[in-house]
Amino acid sequence: ITERKQAEEAIQEKEKQLDNLLSNVGVIVLEGDPFNIYYVGGQVERILGYRKELWFEDPDGPAGFWAKHLHPDDTDKIETCHNAIALGNDHVFEYRMIADDGREVWFYDTVTVETENGKPFKTRSVMVDITDRKRVEEALHASELRLRSIVESEPECVKTVAKDGTLMEMNAAGLAMIEAESIEQARGLSVFDLVVSEHRSAYQRLHERVFAGESGTLAFEMIGLKGSRRWMETHAAPLQDPGGEVQAHLAVTRDITDRKRVEEALRRSEERLDVAVRGTSDGLWDAELDTGKEYWSPRFKELLGYREDEIEATHDRFLSFLHPEDKTEVLEAIRLHLEENQPYDHEFRMQTKCGEYRWFQSRGEALRDEAGRPYRMAGSIRDITERKRAEEERRELEAQLRQSQKMEAIGQLAGGVAHDFNNLLTAILGNVELGMISVRRESRTDHSIVESLEEIEKAAHRASVLTRQLLAFSRRSVMQPEVLNLNHILEGLDEMLRRLITEDIALETVTDPQLKSVRADAGQLEQVIVNLLVNATHAMPKGGRLTLETRNVTLDDSYTTSHAEARHGPYVMLVVSDTGHGMDAATQERIFEPFFTTKPVGKGTGLGLATVHGIVKQSGGHIAVYSEPGRGTTFKIYLPAIEATPADHAPISDSDAPQQGDETVLLCEDDRSVRELTAEFLRTAGYTVITAGNGREGLEAAQAHGGSIDLLITDVIMPGMNGRALSEQLRVTLPGLPTLFISGYTSDVIAHHGVLDEGVEFLEKPFTQKSLLAKVGAVLNRARSEV
Repeated sequence: ITERKQAEEAIQEKEKQLDNLLSNVGVIVLEGDPFNIYYVGGQVERILGYRKELWFEDPDGPAGFWAKHLHPDDTDKIETCHNAIALGNDHVFEYRMIADDGREVWFYDTVTVETENGKPFKTRSVMVDITDRKRVEEALHASELRLRSIVESEPECVKTVAKDGTLMEMNAAGLAMIEAESIEQARGLSVFDLVVSEHRSAYQRLHERVFAGESGTLAFEMIGLKGSRRWMETHAAPLQDPGGEVQAHLAVTRDITDRKRVEEALRRSEERLDVAVRGTSDGLWDAELDTGKEYWSPRFKELLGYREDEIEATHDRFLSFLHPEDKTEVLEAIRLHLEENQPYDHEFRMQTKCGEYRWFQSRGEALRDEAGRPYRMAGSIRDITERKRAEEERRELEAQLRQSQKMEAIGQLAGGVAHDFNNLLTAILGNVELGMISVRRESRTDHSIVESLEEIEKAAHRASVLTRQLLAFSRRSVMQPEVLNLNHILEGLDEMLRRLITEDIALETVTDPQLKSVRADAGQLEQVIVNLLVNATHAMPKGGRLTLETRNVTLDDSYTTSHAEARHGPYVMLVVSDTGHGMDAATQERIFEPFFTTKPVGKGTGLGLATVHGIVKQSGGHIAVYSEPGRGTTFKIYLPAIEATPADHAPISDSDAPQQGDETVLLCEDDRSVRELTAEFLRTAGYTVITAGNGREGLEAAQAHGGSIDLLITDVIMPGMNGRALSEQLRVTLPGLPTLFISGYTSDVIAHHGVLDEGVEFLEKPFTQKSLLAKVGAVLNRARSEV
């Protein structure tokens, strides 16, 4: 039996190799004959949980074990399988077995039969575990049932359409829409035939797009099988297979006939409203309060400079066009209307397409629900820019008139005070000066007299400063403008400015090296800078930082629109900033008024900033202030820039002129005390003096003198004939006669708008003997240098 044993060992080896191979494949393999199973292999234990030995230990053998563990509902399939084997036919079938742990395991079983002489003698069964697939199929089937239930209960039409346009499936709602009795009646119909002719081509294009892989929506009119016409709206999408190929046109269609009727009625209503809207010059607006969505009429958009199709008013768009300074007031006005039912009639600015802000007036009314809650607000808007400009111009003119009248009144007062009071101050200062010279000459030791005279002198000087401040504020001070560079002015003042501030204040100067020139009076500019610096110092009692800055700027229309006094063009800007206690709005409105001050009584005259304002205005400039309480103050002074270079040479200084002379001077002064005092000043210095009380007397005195006259000193304002007329008449007989005008108030005789006429020599009252003699010497020097 050697050969048999060898054959059995070969079979066992092959079975072992087969077991190893099947152990890595998720199948169970059974081999045997039509009546018995003699081989069980593969993933038996992993799939069913039974050890292979149990199959052979069963009293009925492996075939009996297999039959006992079939699912009770699938035992009828055994007979079908046996019949196929008996006939020698292969057989494929699906069934369930009960696993060791009670699970139901689905198998896809392929049974192959080998025959000999037409009779089966060997079978092989390959059992593939398809439990997971079956679960998926069951879930898919359940899902399909749920989906079909949903589709059938859907109140809108759901349908699938073949590529040729024939109807494949449709739910009950769809059948009712097309007036079909059953799906059998509808299936196979051409959907194109259900669309009215005027909309059919559009529907066909949608159908073609769907089979090209695109989705789309279309409103169309449909005709039912019984002839009724209804409006429909369909949303169509491609129905694709797993490979991405479009199998059908899937569409959801709703009946929109009622909506169409409402839309048509609304369209006709809107047409009537549109005619009315376009016929008015006002714009209309509408806003949903809950969503913030807005509607603007074409006229509204036109008022802002936009075409109807150029701007879309969407959510809260209105606020983005408002001027930033007006938003708070507008929102508050809307709140008061909505919450307290106050009338909404408000004026504000909005930005147009070109960037300009224009004034608008808006009126509106809230729509409220039954509970009184506002849900919508609508109204009109009107461009009132021209009206606003007219009102602003009127207010500006009124303000200018009041300011002009005030300035004129103060100017007249200042002029009268300057002319008369400065004469008094000249006499006071001059006599004090002569008195002190007399006391010192006599070497008297009575210091009380000297101290009294010094106090009188100080008081007179303070009075003269006050008079000059009044003249500066009223823009009637005398200016001697020249081409200047503000950087040079600041450099010259640096040492003095640092002496004026306290040690706990840091002073920083930032200058533009390319700074342009200005035409102004150097002394007055220095006064402006000093006044602002002193003011800033007082605002920082506990110390801080003070910054002086120069810069070239250009004022454009956007600035001049909001600053009526400014004019557009190139300017040189001087900035004075401090970190002091700042000012509120009410204080800022009055800081340039004369005699207004926030300082304690006795600590300020209230003329410092008024003087600054007057000088800047008289120089053709503009001044602006920016301040907040606790955040410091910034003054910005704008002086017109000019294309010129400051002169390098220094003019002849009055202080360098000789204090003695032997020339002949004609002195014409209507105030006796000033005339006598001035004559005394000149005679004590060696000059020959001819005096006269007015212009006529001056002409007569010159004629009576007969000899040469080297200098005319005359008051500007005199009764009968003013100083200018006197000078011109004297030059007819005395060509080239130099003239020195003395006055505390020039009017327009020798100056226009406070600017001295070219070539005019002027000495402001009150003056001292020293200043008079210095000026006389300088005038005579210049006259000699010009010969």
